[in-house]
Amino acid sequence: DIPLKSPGKYVLISNFAEMWFADRGKRVFDIRMGDCVGQSQVDIFSEVGKYAAYDSYVEFTMQGDSVFINGKACNGAIQNGKLRVHYTKIGIDNPKVDGIILYKGGLEETDFAEIPQMRRDWERKQIDERRKKEEERMKKEESQIKRKEKKKIRNDDYDDYAEDYEDIENMATGSKSILGYLQDYLGLVVVGVVGYFLINFLAGKSEQDPELFLEERSPSPSKGDHSHEGGKSKKESKKKR
Repeated sequence: DIPLKSPGKYVLISNFAEMWFADRGKRVFDIRMGDCVGQSQVDIFSEVGKYAAYDSYVEFTMQGDSVFINGKACNGAIQNGKLRVHYTKIGIDNPKVDGIILYKGGLEETDFAEIPQMRRDWERKQIDERRKKEEERMKKEESQIKRKEKKKIRNDDYDDYAEDYEDIENMATGSKSILGYLQDYLGLVVVGVVGYFLINFLAGKSEQDPELFLEERSPSPSKGDHSHEGGKSKKESKKKR
């Protein structure tokens, strides 16, 4: 019941939003004033879908103690100076209303004329959102495909490495492995290097003191005194020099 204080034009604005159903025909109802139907078969989901606002506009005129909709008198619409509004169930579930506005003035004075443009904007927004979701879904699928391809490439590389390792292992377990040949080669290299340095060492020593080197390696003479004097004179002559 809504108080009416003065005659004139009014607009009953009912605010709705479907928060439960996601199908058409689940919640359908009429908006009535007395025995008049201001708007019939209101289906919120059919109008705007789920989780969206929908407003109903019903213009009427009050003259004396009577209410008129499109020139038709609505019996029982006013009781005790109040407008009686009924939301009558005609569908599966009960009606629901989220807000009621009683505007003093004609329909042309409200934002009713802007509703078609608002609906077009809303529909365009819904289309854009669906397109974005589809693009995101396609990008996600492409990303998943790329990850699978990279994973397959890594698995193929691993299989190649495993095959190479298996070949090397098979070679190492043969009659003569590569490591065996390398060990033999390194042994020869070590022997050659040691022999090279030993020969150079002996050759250098003979160049520094050839007489001593020859003396140490020559046999002792039969005449010890003569060789001793000769050796001594040689040492003295070396000191003089």
